[in-house]
Amino acid sequence: MTAMMNQLVAGRYRLEHPLGRGGMATVWRARDEVLGRAVAVKLMAEGALHDASAVERFRHEANTVAGLGHANIVTVFDAGVDGHLPFLVMELIEGADLGSLIARGRLRVEYAVTVADQVCGALETAHRAGVVHRDLKPANLLMSPDGTVKVVDFGIARTAATARAGLTAVATVVGTSAYIAPEQATGAPVDARADLYALGCILHEMLTREPPFTGEDPMAVLYQHLHQPPRPLRGIRPDVPADLEQLVLDLLAKDPSDRPADAGAVRERLAGAGSSPALTTLPMPAAPEAGAHGIRPEAVGRRGRATARPDRRNRRRLVLLGAAVFAAAAITGYLVNSSGSPDANQVADPAPSASAPTSSAPATAAPSQTASSPSTTATATQHQGTVADVQRVVTTEQLSGVLARDAAQDLHNRLKEIAKQRAKGRTNDADHKIEDLRGRLNSLQRTGKLTAAGATRITAALDALD
Repeated sequence: MTAMMNQLVAGRYRLEHPLGRGGMATVWRARDEVLGRAVAVKLMAEGALHDASAVERFRHEANTVAGLGHANIVTVFDAGVDGHLPFLVMELIEGADLGSLIARGRLRVEYAVTVADQVCGALETAHRAGVVHRDLKPANLLMSPDGTVKVVDFGIARTAATARAGLTAVATVVGTSAYIAPEQATGAPVDARADLYALGCILHEMLTREPPFTGEDPMAVLYQHLHQPPRPLRGIRPDVPADLEQLVLDLLAKDPSDRPADAGAVRERLAGAGSSPALTTLPMPAAPEAGAHGIRPEAVGRRGRATARPDRRNRRRLVLLGAAVFAAAAITGYLVNSSGSPDANQVADPAPSASAPTSSAPATAAPSQTASSPSTTATATQHQGTVADVQRVVTTEQLSGVLARDAAQDLHNRLKEIAKQRAKGRTNDADHKIEDLRGRLNSLQRTGKLTAAGATRITAALDALD
């Protein structure tokens, strides 16, 4: 990384220092020596060059954003290949991402409304061009000091034509689980309404400091997106106007046809959702100290265990749910900390309401402390983590249609018992239950509730427990 500092890219962009790094690319602050201005240069990682799909996404992002001219969409200045490394040159946003602001406290209602309004402006332009972002989240919304919101990271965006033509060789689930629309989570075709669902999640988080659904792992969050209704905002924060609460509920409708028709319709409803002064009257605060240059790691869930279970009526399939979809951290911001900005209280709600929780977990909350002894806690964490791996496999098999839902629930219950026995140090009892579970897998195959391939994958995960 340091070896690249001061390197000249494409004969004109002098790399100064990295702003953020992900598995596929690194974003640098750079100096355009031809025009004499600061820019952000996104360089593809050496290790990603062998991944043809990653290279295509990188190229696709450049082409997509270059065709979208809007004040609320980051501007692409240049793109190409330097030596063997693809690069993308964009405007440098001197500010923080929305996630960094939310980490400091929930936002004032009027501020959240104006942010959402600007995002809708960007979405109107993108959707009009047939582009669906598919990964809207707070980390992909950069906040300029002058109050302008910039939507970034169109790396997994798709055009309507591409979606219809089925140009992706294998259907995959893409997006961040805390903001993913139900139809997107199941691998079904998506349109602009998937972005509106994500906007509903973002609005909920701006107003409450948490997205509508949280859990300890991405699969738990997916369950809730698919089957659990969101909690009404006014039950968490009574000062939210009733019409704004209803808008968020409509945006979070499970069925896309029940959501607002388009971003323009959302803007109209935002205009009537209480005070919404021009955003330039609400300058951005300085980015929080934690995290490199205001880029925060993505957090799937912040507190509590997911309890939602899928109902038996929904038979939609989840196709190829790769762990990398949710675990890999992508570069989502091209920004630097600004100095001399007003205090965060200009945009953040200074104190929770009487009925709201007295404290909210930050974006990356520390583990809660319990009365358990260190040795007991460590043992439980280790074993439950392994059992959780098996549970994730069971969930994936269920959502991919090879495991009946009632059978999946039975397996989850058995796995919970195994985790409890191991946490208590009763390894013999846990081993007996594991053997019982293996027998149950054979029984499910005989009754047609589990395919042989699914049984093989679950058994392989069970073997890891031994």
